[in-house]
Amino acid sequence: MDESPSYIIRRPEQIRAIASPVRQEILDTVQALGSATIADMARELGRPADALYYHVRVLENVELLIPHDESTASRRSAVVYRTPAGDGLLRLHYDADDPENRDAVTGAISALLRISERDFRNGFRSDLATCEGPDRNLWAGRTKAWLSDEDVQAARELIVSLVEIFSRPKRPGSNRLHVMSFTLAPVEPSPRAADPTED
Repeated sequence: MDESPSYIIRRPEQIRAIASPVRQEILDTVQALGSATIADMARELGRPADALYYHVRVLENVELLIPHDESTASRRSAVVYRTPAGDGLLRLHYDADDPENRDAVTGAISALLRISERDFRNGFRSDLATCEGPDRNLWAGRTKAWLSDEDVQAARELIVSLVEIFSRPKRPGSNRLHVMSFTLAPVEPSPRAADPTED
């Protein structure tokens, strides 16, 4: 399965910059819109624009937000930002052999999980959430399983498909904003866990 074109976030200062839930939300918003001014970001995030300038500057300094145009929609011109991925995806670089990378990525994932908890809480409302049936749009869970290499490959392909669905730009019929967060991680079984292949 081919993956969408990506920009790999690999520099430690870039990864550390997104160990902030606000900055992750800004990047998510710009990716979802394709491009955005700070006013656009503020409107989508429900935050005052003044609260975003610092975070936008941090992202611009590490080249995760790129000024690419100016908007003259209002009386004053405003910078329009894109991510370096363009229409592709932003992806984190993982290097399990590099302690600096491990620390930076773990910080970014910690921020992602904090956002996920808040998103779930905010979406768990009767006017937004459908909790059962074929139209279900609210779901969280955690499961653990012994997987073969083939199982991991199948799971990875499903995750890639979901990421590609969520990476599509807004189009007619896209009437409700959704967010998806996930983690997939190998874990060491406890020493007392039985080998599932043993009888």
